[in-house]
Amino acid sequence: MMKFYKKEKGITFVEMLVYTAIFSVVFAILTGFIVWVYQANAKSQAIREVSGNTQRAMQVILKEITEGKSIYTPITSATQLSLETINQLPTQETSTYVDIFLCGNQICLKRESENVFALTSNRVIVSNLKFVQFEADTSPAIQVSFLIDYINPGMMAALSATSTAVLRGY
Repeated sequence: MMKFYKKEKGITFVEMLVYTAIFSVVFAILTGFIVWVYQANAKSQAIREVSGNTQRAMQVILKEITEGKSIYTPITSATQLSLETINQLPTQETSTYVDIFLCGNQICLKRESENVFALTSNRVIVSNLKFVQFEADTSPAIQVSFLIDYINPGMMAALSATSTAVLRGY
């Protein structure tokens, strides 16, 4: 008489080890990909933040310089620019003053009789703000330069900017 053995239902220890190994490899690859995507996104955000702040600050500074009537030299230094302007005049005035300077870690703008306004966000650190005055033909010109770093030390993004503008309202 022949005996037939019933096949046990379930999985063997070897099969379980193989499944666990395959799952572990897939999980490790997936986790590595997610971490890479997160880091790439954070780096991209840091670069956008730095370049956006650089562009915005430089654009406002150059606009103020080109629309300036004259340079207010008693106040102007290598790290602060003071301009006399006829733009955005207070009532009953024929000219007003605007100051551009480094306040803490930000580039700030101060119009006469108004509050200080930060041109850069608090997510970046501005350093080495410098204004250099020279003559261009018959009008004074100002060279502006500064360095912007992303504030998160774990995410490196920095940009150095330099540009020159001539006072057209001179």
